[in-house]
Amino acid sequence: MAGLHFKWVISRTWLQNGKDFRVHVYLARYSSGGNVAHHVAVKATEVDIEVLGNILLYPLFGVKESQRSQGKN
Repeated sequence: MAGLHFKWVISRTWLQNGKDFRVHVYLARYSSGGNVAHHVAVKATEVDIEVLGNILLYPLFGVKESQRSQGKN
């Protein structure tokens, strides 16, 4: 079942392709949010939203220790 956010996106006619009325979007996130963008993209394809691309700004992958600039948790 599609979440409310997907229903909102699908209802926007300006996001639809004129040929087949599929919705086309790009997703963008920064830092560790790239992981969120990936999972949203996977779920979006299940409700016929075509993700044309993920834009990952300063992606953070596989860090086991906090960096000095992040402080200690």
